[in-house]
Order: sequence, then C-alpha cells, then structure tokens
Amino acid sequence: MAEKKIDDSKCLFEESDRVLVPEGDLFYEAKILGREKENGKFKYLVHYQGWNKKWDEWLSAGDLVRDTAEARVEEREKLDAAVQSMKKGGVRHVKGESKAPKSASHKSKKRKTEEENDEEISAKVQMNIVLPSSLKKQLVSDWEYITKDNLLVPLPRTPTVKVLLQQYLEEVGGEHKKDTIQEVVQGIQAYFDKALANILLYKEERDQCDELLQNSVVPSDVYGAEHLLRLFIKLPELLPYKSMEEATVRGLEKRIAEVTTWLQRNEATLFVLEYVPAEKGKKSEPAE
Repeated sequence: MAEKKIDDSKCLFEESDRVLVPEGDLFYEAKILGREKENGKFKYLVHYQGWNKKWDEWLSAGDLVRDTAEARVEEREKLDAAVQSMKKGGVRHVKGESKAPKSASHKSKKRKTEEENDEEISAKVQMNIVLPSSLKKQLVSDWEYITKDNLLVPLPRTPTVKVLLQQYLEEVGGEHKKDTIQEVVQGIQAYFDKALANILLYKEERDQCDELLQNSVVPSDVYGAEHLLRLFIKLPELLPYKSMEEATVRGLEKRIAEVTTWLQRNEATLFVLEYVPAEKGKKSEPAE
C-alpha cells in the first residue's frame, strides 16, 4: 500500500492539538505547542507528555499522527506485538545456550509425559499479567536503548528495587491487608534477586552485572524499576501457578496488578530519564 502523501504547505495541526509521534514500535503522546512556516512548509513544536521540556522538538506533519481512537488501537496493537517479541527474543538467559546432558536422553519419554500433563493443567489455569500501556512503552524503549543504541541503565539506581518495594508497602499496605501485601512484596523481591542474572538481562548488560554483583551484593540493592518491570513479563514462566488453585492465581494476578499500577502512577520518580553510553554505564558514581 502506497503511503499517503502529506502536503506540508498546508497547516494541518493547531496549537494544543493532541498528537501521537511514531518512533519504531512506539507511539509517544504529544501536544502541539506552536507552529511556523519555513521555506513554504509548516513544522510544529511538540511537547512529549510526561517528559521534560528539554525534549521538545520541531517536527513536520509527516512525523505526526492525529490522536484518534483508530490511532490508539494501532498503538496498542504495536505495543502488544513488541512486548510479545521481547518475551520470545529479548530478555533471556545470557550465560549461553542450555543443553541437556547425554545422560538425560533416557529421561526424554518421561519428561514428555510430564510436559503433556503440565499442558493439561495449564489449559485449565492460566496466569495473565497485563501491563498498563505506558509501562509497555517503557519496556520497549528500554529494549531499544540497550540492544539498538548501545546504552545502559546507570547503576546503582535510586531508588533500588528493595527501596521502591518498601515504599509501595508503606503507601498501600493498610493494617487490614499489610501482611498479605508484605508477603507478595517479599516474593517479588526474592524472585527478582534469583532471576536477574539469568533471565532479566540483555547480553549487552552482562559485563555491567558482573562488575556490580560482587561480594554477595544482591540485585535488589543495585537495580531499579527498569529491570523490575522486566520481571513482570517473565513471572508467568517462573511462578508455580500450575499447581495452584484458580482462585489463588486470580488473587495473585490482582496483587501484581496493584504493584504495576503503582509503578505507573510513580513513573516520573521511579524510572531513569537518561540512559548512558555502555562504556560509561558499568558503574555509576554514587550520588552525593
């Protein structure tokens, strides 16, 4: 299908118009702050919602999509596709391919039967963790910065996973449900510490991890919201939910959704605004 040609000589957007700015697999929400005509063509000053004004920039009409219901549907579809792609080919084991030893070959028939039984149980109980759209955007941006732009999250992060989970517990853990939420928070932290080095890193982050996680330092004392968010798309693979009652699984989904909603509500303070070049990202100097 031929792309629709845009006539830049005509003013297509007005000040305060809401637009979406396509960037790779993402659409960034933006607002038109101004417009001007140069060399017979209009360009528009856009401000990205939720971003510092230093990221404001002038763009042509061809770089913008009017914010409509149809555009939002396309945005959600692209985000979902990108996150699914990450699950399959993004965050993964980085210590090399895992191969079964030859001595395990005689167990293949038993393993196949166990897998078939697991599939039968899985068909009855499925865990589904749904992330808010803005957190999906964060995941995809994070993936692009690291795997395409050769950037890294500056570490150690402030707040760390341990600190931000404690903040969450203090903010939402009322007396009537504090014990339940504390159990969930402790579980998330434990899974994060166990999973980080094996399945939550891109290969580009391996050296940074090896340098920082020495002398019994645990990941939740170094990493922050960016890496914690990756855990949530991997949890269905890690949790033993196939042996749980459906009511338990649904309750766990609800608790995890409460955590991700809190992350979304506090995005501005929890997620880093600028990634750093890989050669500078191995170890950040602590803030004074």
